[in-house]
Amino acid sequence: MVRRGIGCLLAGERRPSASSGSRTAILPVIWSPMRDDQSPPAVRELQFFLPQRLKDPDIAQRYLTEGVYGFLVLNDEAAYQAVAWRLACRIVDAYHAYHVEPWIPADPGQLRESFRGGGG
Repeated sequence: MVRRGIGCLLAGERRPSASSGSRTAILPVIWSPMRDDQSPPAVRELQFFLPQRLKDPDIAQRYLTEGVYGFLVLNDEAAYQAVAWRLACRIVDAYHAYHVEPWIPADPGQLRESFRGGGG
């Protein structure tokens, strides 16, 4: 099965606000087709962004197959614009649902690699 190339919008050390529920501020976005085993396990565990409330419901299915970049390569400006708008709306929702706590580590060794999960 083919997965998709991904891009993640990471919200850093964000903490959910009381109204955010169980959603995360990490938004894996399908950029281009790719195999299932190519995405990091930490990303596979997250629910991918899926555009909703589109005039043409076929766009969401094509997004899953082609990705955002695919719309550009295929010159499908309307589909690209629709997905980009829904993504922008989801980013605004995440921004308002999460509060970022400032954190500057004293030692860069305290940082972990984003996709390794757990500790480091």
